[in-house]
Amino acid sequence: ETPGLGRAILQTAQFLSQGCQGALDVVYSQRAANGSTESLLAEHTGMLGALATELGIDRSAVQVLQGDPDQTLPQFARDRRYDAMVLGALSHRPAVATTVGTVTGRLVDSLDCDFVLVKPGTYASPVHTPQAAARV
Repeated sequence: ETPGLGRAILQTAQFLSQGCQGALDVVYSQRAANGSTESLLAEHTGMLGALATELGIDRSAVQVLQGDPDQTLPQFARDRRYDAMVLGALSHRPAVATTVGTVTGRLVDSLDCDFVLVKPGTYASPVHTPQAAARV
């Protein structure tokens, strides 16, 4: 959806798992949509597997779940007793943010483990440092 975000999420997770000498699972939850098919699921699994392989992550660590992420991921994490999850955050235009809702917000409330939130590289924080404000 957002170019480079998947790579940034996996690289962050890989860095943390290596630093903590932990296992790394790559999990994506395929939201149920009108016309959602097995071929779409296979396509996403293939794309994610290819990215994982490119980054040196074992392809067998890749799992694609079916269902809304805020429903499937918390239970999946609980069942596997995850210590942490690395999540990607999409920033929607203000006009659609209220309609789309915030999956990340719901996940934060329902996950029983710690999490790291990775924003897209194009994200610009609306908060300015005192030095930046002084230059304006």
